[in-house]
Amino acid sequence: MATSKWWWIGAFVVVDLILLLVVRAHLAGDDPTSPPPSAGPVTDPAAPAAEVTPLLAASGGDTSVWSSRGDCRTGTDVTLSRLAGDDLATLSPGVAEVLRLDVTDAGDVYVVGATADCQVVERVLEGGSDEWRDAVGEIVLWHLVPEVGQAVVTPAATADPGCVPVTLAQDGDSGRVACADGTTRVSDDEGRTWQEIGRLEGLQTAAIGADALALAPAEGCPVAAFTSPDGGATWQQAGCVSDQPGTTVAVSRTADATVAVLDDRVLRSTDAGTTWETVVTNPQ
Repeated sequence: MATSKWWWIGAFVVVDLILLLVVRAHLAGDDPTSPPPSAGPVTDPAAPAAEVTPLLAASGGDTSVWSSRGDCRTGTDVTLSRLAGDDLATLSPGVAEVLRLDVTDAGDVYVVGATADCQVVERVLEGGSDEWRDAVGEIVLWHLVPEVGQAVVTPAATADPGCVPVTLAQDGDSGRVACADGTTRVSDDEGRTWQEIGRLEGLQTAAIGADALALAPAEGCPVAAFTSPDGGATWQQAGCVSDQPGTTVAVSRTADATVAVLDDRVLRSTDAGTTWETVVTNPQ
């Protein structure tokens, strides 16, 4: 009888220990009776987003141009893409680095660039012409310095705006830049000094001016359009340009339309970035 009694006591102790372990596992969120989680793709929240390369761009009339910046130290000429109406063409201005693009309402394309020996030149392609020529006189277009520097050159000064510009614009003695850190900076003294006026997180590129439009990611949209009625001081989301991210991006605008480039697609908006349509696929 004594042996039977101790056997029952030992059995109860074992059962109590098992129940205690089950309860502790359940409270810890590790229920041994639950099936193991399914193996699926794991997304690292700390993984960096795909790198985006902004292109220089400009628009005037029904003509838009864009290009990579290049680097004069490589000695390799840069090509430009030009959209005139719905016609896409490739241009070769004979520069190894692009420092500024500009387009007049008549469709004349101006390129400030650096040659293979890093000398700064200004070339112009008049609307309807197939021949580039050297512009006459002093370079008055504000532009970047060659060799991938971040300073801005004006007729009055060469100054660091305090950031890495991805695009720039000028209006008389005033100018502004949109920068890789998302800031917008302005100068009212011909580029001698610069002040930060606003910021757009994730800014990829911008058509910067008194009435600006930028591309940046937004919730549910990797490439969204943001507009700024005050030249980059404040930003409001307008619409989604693409539900797919781009690795090379550009945007430029006129009073009538905005043109965006995302890798091999060229899109246009005629309602200030609210809706977009694909115009053509760029063969690049």
